[in-house]
Amino acid sequence: MMGGGQDFSVIRFATGSSRLSVEEEQKLGQMAKALADRPGLKVEIKGFVDKEKDPEGYRQELLSRKLRNEKFLYLVKEQQAKDGESAESVQVLDTEYSKFLKAIYKKEKFPKPRNALGLVKDLPDNEMKKLIIANTTVGENELQSLARERAVSVMNYLVEKGGLPSERLFPKNDDIYKVLEKEAISRNRVEFNAIAQ
Repeated sequence: MMGGGQDFSVIRFATGSSRLSVEEEQKLGQMAKALADRPGLKVEIKGFVDKEKDPEGYRQELLSRKLRNEKFLYLVKEQQAKDGESAESVQVLDTEYSKFLKAIYKKEKFPKPRNALGLVKDLPDNEMKKLIIANTTVGENELQSLARERAVSVMNYLVEKGGLPSERLFPKNDDIYKVLEKEAISRNRVEFNAIAQ
């Protein structure tokens, strides 16, 4: 996109995720420097998803978010939340996983296995997790949302860490399932299009 031998046209994401890997953050850092040297360029940012692989990964991602949210609600209730902490920044430790998974499982609205008395059965963590994921719907709206989240992650990085003015970056809608001519390129990605002002 901007010469110099490095391909800045695509940022890849893990299946189902909108979080940037360290490798892709480094690429964005270099891209931000290149854009800073070319103030006459504006950039369109388009998010894409892999229709086959992203839904399952996104179900896992949504469960991770629910776990972090559950922990954050607990910290707020117990008045243990630190300043500036959010549901996004909270880490769920292995020792807390079971407790927060149970809390999510209780809140979920799908039919749950019951015992002879009609009460919801206690299940092992892996079975609760399987049921939560199996009953998490990921359709067109969720995949559109994932594509947008990917574009927003990239934009936020370029503005907050790359120091670029937000008015030079534009989210652009496209067919979120579009496959590139180069089949080797990941379908779960963000693409850029540079526009000279």
